[in-house]
Amino acid sequence: MPFQLEVIGKYRQRGVLVDSSLLVVYLVGLFDPLQLHNCRAIKSSFTRPEFELLAELIGAFERIITTPHVLTEVSNLAGRLPQRMHGPFRSFFSEIIGKLEEETRSARQIAGEERFVRFGLTDTALMLIAPGNYLVLTEELALYEHLSRAGVDVINFNHIRLAA
Repeated sequence: MPFQLEVIGKYRQRGVLVDSSLLVVYLVGLFDPLQLHNCRAIKSSFTRPEFELLAELIGAFERIITTPHVLTEVSNLAGRLPQRMHGPFRSFFSEIIGKLEEETRSARQIAGEERFVRFGLTDTALMLIAPGNYLVLTEELALYEHLSRAGVDVINFNHIRLAA
């Protein structure tokens, strides 16, 4: 945990780049915490205390950074919410998008990266944007390991979940 506190402090003002799976958890939890347990948009079930831990962690940063690719994945995943929630969630999502800071790289640039074949568009974009700029927050082991080996500051939220 001491490393995590140190790295959070280092990026508090610069910002956190949240991967799509955690961003959808965060947004669904803010929108309606009751949807966390049965939300098909989320790969693994999140309890309310785990969501609160995630919200506290993300709230420690002055800026939440995202990419068009992450936002597209969040939008698609949120489409798995119950039909009756689509309109209200999209209205909520629209407001949140206005508060996020968006960084982008062209799909052509991303696809030209060797790691694109393994990681795809969204994660490769994170790999291009984060180094030296932002802390990455993920729960995806392969992304976490790749960034760690490359010397990029990254936190795997599963490590925090398990320690809590």
